[in-house]
Amino acid sequence: MELRQLQFFVAVAERLNFSRAAEALYISQPSLSYQIAELERELGVELFMRDRRRVALSPAGALLLEPSRELLAVSERIRNIAGEIARNGAGPDAGSGRLRVGFDSTEDHFECIGITDALARFSSLFPGVDLDCRQQDFDLCTRGLLDGELDVAFLTLRHNEHVDAGLAVETIQEDRLELVYREENREGAAEPDCEELLARFDLLLVAAKPRGRSRLLAALEAYRPRIRTVDSLPASFTLTQSGKGVMVLPRNYLWHHGYRGLRSVSIPGDAVRIEHCMVWNRNCLSPHVDRLLGEFRAARI
Repeated sequence: MELRQLQFFVAVAERLNFSRAAEALYISQPSLSYQIAELERELGVELFMRDRRRVALSPAGALLLEPSRELLAVSERIRNIAGEIARNGAGPDAGSGRLRVGFDSTEDHFECIGITDALARFSSLFPGVDLDCRQQDFDLCTRGLLDGELDVAFLTLRHNEHVDAGLAVETIQEDRLELVYREENREGAAEPDCEELLARFDLLLVAAKPRGRSRLLAALEAYRPRIRTVDSLPASFTLTQSGKGVMVLPRNYLWHHGYRGLRSVSIPGDAVRIEHCMVWNRNCLSPHVDRLLGEFRAARI
């Protein structure tokens, strides 16, 4: 049995017409009929029921159709991976090629969660690999992965958020959003909670980063926050540090930087949970993606 015979079988099964299938395959109808007959002989089952008016799948043909499609898909993936290896190199000593990396523009602090460190280690191990890094919208990153324009992307997924089934996801770090405010001299007073802070201050949201906003506002809905839109993250920091508003940041960013004069309070609920993830296309895996993934997994051990 040959892969091309399975290809012929699937083509006829999808069209239920030998003439149209032969035309799509760029072969003659007699040749197609012969190959199907040879496949039936080798398998020992009849794949189609034919008469002068119609062609239909036999019970055996119906059962074998999906496995045949899967086998053809696997063979296509093997060809794709081989092509990537030919372009980018393979084996432990392969040190050339290119790795196209996308960064989700929702976030600005990839250095806080070990992503830039891992990329730097990868670059040291494979100095001949050109790292083509670009920051763009979340949707452009996922589309670039699916279209083969990116090899890997680092995305921030909200609670219960999923990407296309054609993409593989590895969680690099789990995190959650916190409400950030200017530290005050409150001798003897308890630390403020979300309710008190949002009653006193505007909630500062960056206009250029709308993604995930609806989930955040749903989590804070009970506090009825007053929204003030600012045009940049530096503006949000400036107003927060001036005591003229409160902002939202991931907890790990706060721990990493230890922003002077700022404190934070947890926002209750699961809606503010986030995951920083490495994402790649399941069907077009560059060997360099595997190596980069290994850097993250080794760092966890």
